[in-house]
Amino acid sequence: MNPTRKFGMSHVVQVVSAVALSVSLSHAAKASPITFESLTPMSTFLRADISTSLPTPDTALGPEIILLSSLGIIPGDTITLSAQGAICFNLACTPDTNPTFDGAFSSSDVLLDASNLDRIPGIIGGSAPPPGATPVYTGLTYDGLTTDIAQDFSIPPPFNLSSPASTSIVVPAGAVYLFLGISDSLYSDNSYASTQDTTPLGVNLTFTDPPPVPEPGTIGLTLGGLAVMASLARKRSARS
Repeated sequence: MNPTRKFGMSHVVQVVSAVALSVSLSHAAKASPITFESLTPMSTFLRADISTSLPTPDTALGPEIILLSSLGIIPGDTITLSAQGAICFNLACTPDTNPTFDGAFSSSDVLLDASNLDRIPGIIGGSAPPPGATPVYTGLTYDGLTTDIAQDFSIPPPFNLSSPASTSIVVPAGAVYLFLGISDSLYSDNSYASTQDTTPLGVNLTFTDPPPVPEPGTIGLTLGGLAVMASLARKRSARS
């Protein structure tokens, strides 16, 4: 066996392996954890009893509205959402409770008045939440009005402080914004937790970038370079 020939072919194989490894690493998906802590115990995009005819009108506040592209997230990406923190669901604040957060995708950031059932005109999902998401039923307000919409999904509370629950969802086509809020039917008696769980109230978001498809020019240059190296190796082998 000619040692020079063996070296030449081995050299080509090593280069091919190195290029393949480089492409693989450059296209590796990456996780990006982000926490949104600007939510309050009264944040919601659901209907609320704000009528002044009530003895105590509800004082629901607006939700967190996230522009997905600002995080590098596009339709088709998979995001994982988990809740953190606790709130008081009554004025006595006994006990603190890990809330279920509510999420919804929308094509716009428009949010209507809290007296409307369908407050998000651009909501995505038709008659159901996106695939992989868990529907959430929010019940009735104290005045007997339904707050339930079909397209929202549950972001479950943590099982405990060290092992949070989570939900993974593929961002649907047309989604530009993600709305986040608390799932409840009365918000005026909600407050921050004070005793059992002092973790900041919020939602954790992790997403994975899918591997990009190499441009045709990049593929062509790579293959051309490999062809030249293979040709040089053959010539070196022939001379030996």
